[in-house]
Amino acid sequence: MKIIDLLNKIANGNEIGTKFKYDNDYFMVGESGQINRYTDSSFRELEYGYDNIGSDYDGLNDEVEIIEEEKEISKITKEEFERLDKRTLLELIVKNQNELIDEIKKLKENI
Repeated sequence: MKIIDLLNKIANGNEIGTKFKYDNDYFMVGESGQINRYTDSSFRELEYGYDNIGSDYDGLNDEVEIIEEEKEISKITKEEFERLDKRTLLELIVKNQNELIDEIKKLKENI
């Protein structure tokens, strides 16, 4: 996604990933739409102040990488396995399998 597209989505209130990477820096969109820069991909330590990403008109067509929130894939416990009917259990297994396939595809893209 280009910076200009990201800024337009933020301005229009469209749902985007709240975290993104640009030029080896990590950013998170705050609740009021401000963009904060973080020291690394853990998003725990905020760098000082507000970052004016996109204020340089030459970089508006640069690409940013949206960082999706990590999903937790749930395990099927022994109790669930014994309690659930076959149809519900099968649906749960298929759902988990599809989530695993999606995560594997994302990992392959980043290699």
